[in-house]
Amino acid sequence: MLSDIHCEERVLPETVNGENDYSLDVCQLRLEELEQRFLECLEHERNQADVRRVLIWLGGDHITGHIHPDCAEVAQLSPMNATRWIAERLRRMIDAIAAQAGEVIVCTNAGNHGRSTEKNRIATELDHSWEQLMYFTLAREERNKNVRWQIAEGHLGYVDLDGFLVRTTHGHSIRFAGGVYGLALPASKAIARWDAGRKADLTIFGH
Repeated sequence: MLSDIHCEERVLPETVNGENDYSLDVCQLRLEELEQRFLECLEHERNQADVRRVLIWLGGDHITGHIHPDCAEVAQLSPMNATRWIAERLRRMIDAIAAQAGEVIVCTNAGNHGRSTEKNRIATELDHSWEQLMYFTLAREERNKNVRWQIAEGHLGYVDLDGFLVRTTHGHSIRFAGGVYGLALPASKAIARWDAGRKADLTIFGH
């Protein structure tokens, strides 16, 4: 599960009391560590079970974009160049995983930060998404015969794993107003509403 990378967003330590430091260089190191640890976990699990298929979820907000003035001010790259930057690294990661797996399914959701419009749109949200364009481009150029892309064309995506149905969504369609129960209550209500239309065994979201 990989979402909310916000690759080009610069976080200066002095602005957050030294609790964080984020840049393209830090993002690069984190992605390399993620790939290494995932492959190590995959090998570990293979010692205990027959793992023939890997599901990769790309959940959106891989870029911060220019959706707000402050987002543009802290961005190290433009939205287009940030999309190119993260696409190259996702490509390498998928290739590395595909080399170690019998079958790979890449399922996707676009986030709210990857849009090219100032305000979010409902009916045409994905028509204005840098991330959706990236997904379709990566899928079209896929050379690994054992990799299959499943790109969500709405805010919900579904993957059927031999009868076990996984629902994916970026998460920005879940309305949270800061209630006393935190995110648990609005998330539970949203999942119940979605289950009324199509019941899933597992729901994954980021945001």
